[in-house]
Amino acid sequence: MSFIPIMLHSQNFDITLNEDNDFNIFLSVSLHKDFKTSNISRLEMLTAYVSKVYELYLIEQEVDEILKSFNRV
Repeated sequence: MSFIPIMLHSQNFDITLNEDNDFNIFLSVSLHKDFKTSNISRLEMLTAYVSKVYELYLIEQEVDEILKSFNRV
């Protein structure tokens, strides 16, 4: 089990991850890349969340197009 500490709106939180794996490193690097400061505002967190959901939406659209192209063959 591992923890990633963050400060959100001047409150400390630990993100608890059940397993030590590549995702932990990926999450830590992503948090550092997305948030340049150690104290993340609520607006920054909301903006980052919407951005990540939009990225997921685009990826799902691409996957759907790829699956459609396989079904046409």
